[in-house]
Amino acid sequence: PPPPAPPAAPRARAGRMGALVRLFVAAAVGELATGEIISPVAPTADGAASWSATAAAAGTMGQATELERVQAENEMLRQDLRRVEYALTKAREAMEAAHINFRIMPTTTIPMHEVGSAEIPEIEYEELTLVGCLVVMALCFVFPLVRPCRRTCETRLHRVCPIIFLFNFCLLAYTLNSLYMIDFNTVFFTTVKVLDLLISSCEKLLIGSAILVGVFVIWKFKDRLLETFGIEHGALVIGDFRDWVTCWSMKRFQVIEIYVLKAENLPAVSLTQKNDVFLELSLGYNVKMRTRVHRGAGHSCVFKESCQLNFDPYDLDMRLNMVVKSQSSLSSEEVSKAQLGAAQVQRLLEADAKMSGPAPAQEILGWGASAADVRTEGTAWGASRFTEIDLVPAGRLFVRMSRVQAEDGECGECCCGCCCPGRTA
Repeated sequence: PPPPAPPAAPRARAGRMGALVRLFVAAAVGELATGEIISPVAPTADGAASWSATAAAAGTMGQATELERVQAENEMLRQDLRRVEYALTKAREAMEAAHINFRIMPTTTIPMHEVGSAEIPEIEYEELTLVGCLVVMALCFVFPLVRPCRRTCETRLHRVCPIIFLFNFCLLAYTLNSLYMIDFNTVFFTTVKVLDLLISSCEKLLIGSAILVGVFVIWKFKDRLLETFGIEHGALVIGDFRDWVTCWSMKRFQVIEIYVLKAENLPAVSLTQKNDVFLELSLGYNVKMRTRVHRGAGHSCVFKESCQLNFDPYDLDMRLNMVVKSQSSLSSEEVSKAQLGAAQVQRLLEADAKMSGPAPAQEILGWGASAADVRTEGTAWGASRFTEIDLVPAGRLFVRMSRVQAEDGECGECCCGCCCPGRTA
């Protein structure tokens, strides 16, 4: 058997007894007011009249007393509500001052909807119903554009579309009218929120795309921008990915020396005067090197000059640009040019190493080498040691490339011990 119920509190029992008494009194007063009390002794005519008058007066007095009592109880309840509201306000202020976030959990039962033998929340059922309605509306707009309706409706879209719009409007109105927890205002403001989210997302996407495009354009034309600001060789300032990965180490570079003997069959830049020729060399991060200007050289010029550059054999994107220019009064004009890649420079270095063999005891450089020295193979300016390179659009350039050997006790690749291992004898 179930356990016995605990006894009610005295105050609760007294409250229930008072309620029963009030109901009994009200019933009695009502019976007195209506004169429906049944007496075992039939009253006389005079007694009945006096009894009716007495009962009416008692009923009126009883109703007035009950009304006053109810009004007094209502006033007491209003005062209690004011006290509770004041206490809640003070408690809320104290919680806000103490930075306490307390949320009262709802105790109301969530409305449920029966779907077959299962129950789901009413709000989910109505949301699914509304989504299904919107899908049907979208399909109604799509039907005239697909087979087999396209052939019939493609020439009557001006008549079909208004009918579909009217049907969709009536379907949406009927669906919203049948729903209990979703109305037109909810659908409207939800649509506004979705559009606002979509517009803000598109704005952020466009701003991010514009930033990426701007960064790409700046990186693509960084050399021209740096030249605009007066920086002639921007790669020395920015570097590339290989420099950042190797912590700007110079270990991968080799020092090479480029010998330029002469240039032949150069085209004329001006019809009235001869070319004032000089050669400009650029390679990777190296500063552009230029020979002296040979006045009135014309179509051929003997340079017989050399320069040293840093060469990275692993940088396949590097280009050695050799440009023959003609100096004018205010500027210089390009006559011919040639461009060599890293692989071509490497082949020229290997060919020179095989041809020259061991380095001579003392190389005669510059114009100190006589014509006999030029014809001698052991000198740096031996004609057979130079390679002929075709220039664009016309001309030939005779150059030679060789590696520069570091002196004893000197690190030719870098200036710090962490990038250059110790050399063995």
